[in-house]
Amino acid sequence: MTITNRHLVPVVLSALFLMGADGASDPENDRAMLIEQHRQLTMRIEALKVEQDFLIFQKECYAMDSKYLVLDIGAGTGQLKYKNRTLKTFGLSKSSRVHFSAPSGRLQLTEKTDGSGNRYGLVFGKALIMEPKGAPFLRGGKQTFHVLIGKKDFMPLYYVLEKGALAYVKQDAKGREARFRVD
Repeated sequence: MTITNRHLVPVVLSALFLMGADGASDPENDRAMLIEQHRQLTMRIEALKVEQDFLIFQKECYAMDSKYLVLDIGAGTGQLKYKNRTLKTFGLSKSSRVHFSAPSGRLQLTEKTDGSGNRYGLVFGKALIMEPKGAPFLRGGKQTFHVLIGKKDFMPLYYVLEKGALAYVKQDAKGREARFRVD
């Protein structure tokens, strides 16, 4: 079987035509496209890490057989959960004194104020204080984020949660922490 020029010429011409069909590549355009793809993939990886952390948190709370909070400060909602069930959904708002980022991730309830002087509060380390609206403001550290909840919703949380209870503060839909600014 010999290949004649008659068969070889069309194959070579079509190969040359197809190789040149994409045109000359622009290295700067290719580099910009690769940088953008890398940025998008990095953002996706970070979003998946946050989602994985939340799922691991839920799994741990399910295994511990205890009640926990899920707070979405950006959306202004919170949930009291037990295992995979939502026991209570409530609205929340930030304090007008806050001018920095909300904490994110898992937090542990370290202190419950006793209610003397109408000062109830749930303190999650130095990162977050939850308190009823209209009550005297609890003092925290300089970077303590204050969340206000209606008294009708706050009191059941106060009595149900024990020291050591866990809370998870979600980030907003854009992947950034919820940010508030004082006017």
